[in-house]
Amino acid sequence: MDQKAEQWAVKHGSQFAPAKYELVHFTRDPRKNSTHALRLPHATIEASTSCRYLAI
Repeated sequence: MDQKAEQWAVKHGSQFAPAKYELVHFTRDPRKNSTHALRLPHATIEASTSCRYLAI
């Protein structure tokens, strides 16, 4: 996780759940559709064609 995000979580008494992370690449050019994963220290998030937003 990014250090800034981790510091924010500690400051605000929040927690992140990497198991719920989703990654979608947005582009205007469909030929440049990317499937690259996001590699974090404790998880690798695979790209998806869609995602869902959870209520806050």
